[in-house]
Amino acid sequence: DPMSQWAAAEYGEGPALAAVVELVGPLPAEAIAALALEIVAQLIPVHASGAVHGDLNPSNVLLSDGGARLIHSGIAHTVDGATLTDLSGNPRTVAYLTPEQILGQPFGAPADIFALGGVLAFTAVGVPAFGNDEPNAVLYRIVHEEAVLDAVPDALRGLVKACLSKDPAQRPTLQTLADRACGVFSDAVASLPRQDEPGEPADLSAAATAAQDAAFLA
Repeated sequence: DPMSQWAAAEYGEGPALAAVVELVGPLPAEAIAALALEIVAQLIPVHASGAVHGDLNPSNVLLSDGGARLIHSGIAHTVDGATLTDLSGNPRTVAYLTPEQILGQPFGAPADIFALGGVLAFTAVGVPAFGNDEPNAVLYRIVHEEAVLDAVPDALRGLVKACLSKDPAQRPTLQTLADRACGVFSDAVASLPRQDEPGEPADLSAAATAAQDAAFLA
């Protein structure tokens, strides 16, 4: 049973990515590329087991000293014939559903790629790629309109756009996504000013710490 092999990442103690971005704003390109690589690494065993996460969104990504940790809300699905018919969930997560989920069609691993594209867009801009207003309007845009990616950094825009393809067959594989994210990360780090002491340019825990500090001082 693929579901018995579901390997969810351990819960971290850091805040959710959604809270971090809301408090400290969009993250730099190299941090977003690192985030993509960490999530991809955690999706690989899930997909290899024949399952799909099915609920990837910024609230299900926790940031801690160990990096990004992907969690799930207990609704992971097997790939074969998985469908989603209940769209009455949290409006904050509606923006990360896929066209096939919204239409009640079977969905598989490419659904997680679409959702990851949405997570990366949110992390780069601070708002969901298809908006966060009235849920039915967001659902309509996901199915019928292109994502608004003008504010996504150039280095990431092509990758995010590919992930958000309406056609699941046109979305990149996890391997392709990882390769392209590696390129973005390498280019972004190479362009950073040199420092006397090497730092951690893509340290996601720094953003998590800033968010926790902001929450404490609020």
